[in-house]
Amino acid sequence: MRILQVINSLETGGAEKLIVDTVPVYVQSVIMDVAVLNGKEAPFKSILTNKKCCTIISIGKYSVYNPIYILKLIPIIRKYDVIHVHLFPAFYWVAFAHWISFNRAKLVYTEHSVVNRRREHFLLKWIDRWIYRKYKSVISITEAVQFGLKESLGNQKNLEYIIPNGVDLNQINSAMGYSKEVFFSNSSCLILQVARFGFPKDQKTVIESLVYLPEKFKLLLVGDGEELSACKALVQELKLNDRILFLGMRNDVPELLKTADILVLSSLYEGLSLSCIEGMASGKPFVASDVPGLKEIVTGSGLVFESGNPKELALIFQELDVNPEYYNQIAERCKKRVEDYSIDAMIQTHLQLYQTLINS
Repeated sequence: MRILQVINSLETGGAEKLIVDTVPVYVQSVIMDVAVLNGKEAPFKSILTNKKCCTIISIGKYSVYNPIYILKLIPIIRKYDVIHVHLFPAFYWVAFAHWISFNRAKLVYTEHSVVNRRREHFLLKWIDRWIYRKYKSVISITEAVQFGLKESLGNQKNLEYIIPNGVDLNQINSAMGYSKEVFFSNSSCLILQVARFGFPKDQKTVIESLVYLPEKFKLLLVGDGEELSACKALVQELKLNDRILFLGMRNDVPELLKTADILVLSSLYEGLSLSCIEGMASGKPFVASDVPGLKEIVTGSGLVFESGNPKELALIFQELDVNPEYYNQIAERCKKRVEDYSIDAMIQTHLQLYQTLINS
């Protein structure tokens, strides 16, 4: 069985991290390679390259929205039994390449988000419907994602699978945190958010929450992206330079999770956030915005706040800091909640699906 994973790039993001974490496990059972539309050097690409577990096919260095990728994909995808695609527009280009070349490989697509703005565009909405039908199986990562697909596309037979994304829980559990003095003083209450700086992550709400908190509350922000400059400007404007550190892209996220006192994710929406699952697995209280893709996991275990409300978020941080019993209770509930999101369970379910498609 020869499998090809296709994604826009290996720069940053949850789907990209999923590729990096899972491919080394997949290749113990099947032949699997990774094709990236824009193959420029990036942190996740370097990590996967260094693992020496698969062939990484860098198709070009154009914008990922350039339709030339359709032609470039044709000779690549004919070598595989199953093509597993992640994210738009790779989702479009693979479908077109498969169609015009009469390729017989089985196409699989993972829908990672509850939001698809193409559904609001008259023409793209109908193109979407045609594209989705070209995939033998469309995997939703949550029930909410599947509901959105069925509402948009109707009850197509290929929408039946829900396979939650998974994380390496053993890696999180075995990580050792740093001394808080590496970043601030040991007496600080250290808040951490791990997310790409871009829509819809909304780091600005977390930054603004520090205005309503005592000096002891400090913030670490991990990630990169187009909104990074705007967030740094906001920190300057609010005079919070001595309380917030931008750490950029990091390869030691498990260690950072174990270092922080409180973990947060302030997104406006998510699909199934790996940062959320990793954070909840770390044994620290996890706080998330009350939005689709987060509230389904966090409510009843971690804590949720109204999206875009820095004052409410600050009150939650303060309560966790002054009430150790409450802090430990929330942390324990978070860790228990994510036991079902193991990376091994996800991979085995995918492998069974691949085999079923090939046999059919």
